Amino acid sequence: FLVVIQLNWLSDIVFGCKQESDLDIDLTAPEYQGIRDYDFGHLNLAGLATVPMPQLIESFLLTSFAAGRDTADTLCYKLLSKYGLTTKWAKHHLVKKILDNKIMSVYNKRYAEHVFNAGKQDDSDNIIDLVVHHNKKCLADGRSQELLTDTDIIGDVMVFIFAGLDTSLQASTSWLLHCTKSYPEWLDKIKADGVESLNAIMNNKSLDLVMKETLRVWNPAPGSFFRMTIKPMEICGITIPKGHIILP
Repeated sequence: FLVVIQLNWLSDIVFGCKQESDLDIDLTAPEYQGIRDYDFGHLNLAGLATVPMPQLIESFLLTSFAAGRDTADTLCYKLLSKYGLTTKWAKHHLVKKILDNKIMSVYNKRYAEHVFNAGKQDDSDNIIDLVVHHNKKCLADGRSQELLTDTDIIGDVMVFIFAGLDTSLQASTSWLLHCTKSYPEWLDKIKADGVESLNAIMNNKSLDLVMKETLRVWNPAPGSFFRMTIKPMEICGITIPKGHIILP
């Protein structure tokens, strides 16, 4: 149940969809026949009419990272996984194609809806809208070399979903329990804001505040990812020269 909550929470951060169903993949559609009713081990699609895209992304990445433990694939010099020469890896390649198409369909739809205003500061609150704004701004400024490609967009989405799920689930759940014991008044606020359904949980303002504070104070990976400035830039009035490393 917590994994489902975390996936929906991360989906909101990455995609910002107004409806959870916007990210559902219709398994009854002809193009998805190849994975219908298939059991991936950590995700069984048997009898399902739809599957949330974040769950399929998680399953895809878990299979990818487990490739090193596939003895047959290792003995065949990774040719089985590379070319999809077994049922398992053929399904894996098909899932990759399905996910790529779904992610880009969400991006393309948001790109068509986005109205770019060069004189207005971007107020996007999710990854996809930030990417859309970035690409439109690059085109407006004549910086086509800085455009994010389809490969960049798909890769960023998968990284955010998988990395965010693993670290956020462990850190936020553990420290959330600690916080609610140490500060019981916040547990009362969370309950008062509603926890009776998934939609209520996703719109629970007090829970959102506690989760964000938990990840701020007990960040599970403060130094795992860093960014290097490719040009001089200013953040909150502080000038950062080109080539400097920034830790989150």
